[in-house]
Amino acid sequence: MNPNNDNDMNTDYDNEAMQTREYQRASRAAKITEQIRSSQTQAEVLSTIDELNQYLLGNVTIEAATDAARELYYKLNEKW
Repeated sequence: MNPNNDNDMNTDYDNEAMQTREYQRASRAAKITEQIRSSQTQAEVLSTIDELNQYLLGNVTIEAATDAARELYYKLNEKW
């Protein structure tokens, strides 16, 4: 039994696993990009940004801004 062959097999397996993970990340990123581009999601993101800006201007409470951010977070996770 040649120990170098075992090493090569492990390296091949590691390379394939890494490529699979990279493909999965790229697929997730593509899905997210597609969702953000959708008009409904874009409107929700812009609305949340506006709510956070209103907080910075002192027009809404931290609770309202946090709720808006949390709501958007959950909506994006549902669509994912």
